[in-house]
Amino acid sequence: MILYNTTFGVENSAIADWLAFMKMEFMPTMAKELHHVKLCKIMIEHPEGLTSFALHGSSDSHEQLKAWQTTEQLFLRQLRTQFGERVLWFSTLMEEV
Repeated sequence: MILYNTTFGVENSAIADWLAFMKMEFMPTMAKELHHVKLCKIMIEHPEGLTSFALHGSSDSHEQLKAWQTTEQLFLRQLRTQFGERVLWFSTLMEEV
């Protein structure tokens, strides 16, 4: 199984709008392409004014994951346009051992 995680750092002033976008647009599309999609708040101390979230999904194949990564890039561009520097992210590809 291939695990895919995107970690987001979101300025607190943008959380409500960001969560709405994630739950109404980003995550439903991700759930059509990957399995076990869930969004988690990262429970560590953050710099003031910032909250981190981790978005997880899993895939049975590299091809399925590549298809999602292509789609994800469209959403990430939309996030950049809508939120600018108020939302930052990085993605991690993992394999279950």
